[in-house]
Amino acid sequence: MIARLMGVLLVCTAAAAAEERTPLVAGPWQEAVISVSDLDRTAAFFLDVAGYETRTRGTVDRALLDHWQFPDAATAEDLVLAAPWADAGHVRLVRFDGVAKVPIRPGARPWDTGGWFSLMLRARDLDTRYAEAIGLGWWTESDVVQVAFDTSDLKTVIFTGPDGVYLSVYERLTPPLDPFWPDFPRMTQPFNAMQTVRDFAATYRFYAEVMGLGAFYKGEPNAEPVPTYSNFSIPTGLTTEIPLHAGIMWPTPGETGRVEFIDFVGLEGRDYGPRALPPNLGILALRFPVADIAAAARDLAARGWPLTFPVTRTAIAPYGTVDILPGRPPDGAMIELFAPAR
Repeated sequence: MIARLMGVLLVCTAAAAAEERTPLVAGPWQEAVISVSDLDRTAAFFLDVAGYETRTRGTVDRALLDHWQFPDAATAEDLVLAAPWADAGHVRLVRFDGVAKVPIRPGARPWDTGGWFSLMLRARDLDTRYAEAIGLGWWTESDVVQVAFDTSDLKTVIFTGPDGVYLSVYERLTPPLDPFWPDFPRMTQPFNAMQTVRDFAATYRFYAEVMGLGAFYKGEPNAEPVPTYSNFSIPTGLTTEIPLHAGIMWPTPGETGRVEFIDFVGLEGRDYGPRALPPNLGILALRFPVADIAAAARDLAARGWPLTFPVTRTAIAPYGTVDILPGRPPDGAMIELFAPAR
């Protein structure tokens, strides 16, 4: 199915372009926040398989826990991991203690909606990375699958780790990667984050009209012409009957900081959106930098998006004291805007 989808050329109509506004954010998302039950267990994938480094490790500021109305006994520790060359696209693992938590997407399938489904990374020698991940106790949605995207040939697999952490990993076979990417030995930072949605049009409007992101890819629903082995674990006999509708948005043209939303048309799953809140386990949020948090809050209100949470001032390593504003897009995939405190 993904091969069929990726063969479709980018469609960005004049009407869609007219909907887009000035980006609310200052650039690509800075980090993905993941709630885990064991920092070191999940970090092993990023350190040993992806080749990341540790940027910071410490205690989460009490102001942020108070913001979430956690009990006084609650504490949290976080660990920031990053590709050695990367100044964005970091992964922040957080372990919450002293507060009840449940999985965001327990036993979820790719077509279940709510929260963030996966982070997307590029890889070298994906077959070896696959073996290394299996050796750590991770699993996958399928074997490694070969697909096509426009003029590119790729290998891809979706890794499934502890606490419902999904990572979609791609190896470019041909042509060579964009010169933006260094000669990395294992994996890049996440370049995209994916969510499964119930209302494709509503999600597109949010990213275009509220967030002000541009359309990198806006395709039409497409099913496979013949039964096809799917990296999303769609039964082969259904790949000709279940069209996949996908859109990819970006703050500015580039290789990183994208968000993707997909709809498995006609394949209705469970909705886990209400669970996609701290301290629940799984991919919690993307954090985007903004130049001015007060201006961002005003823009959100002016663009008709209600503020679910107030602005909170807190310390977040390695950024120092920041003002942070969480939001709830469609299907509960959290986005947090942050800026240096003024």
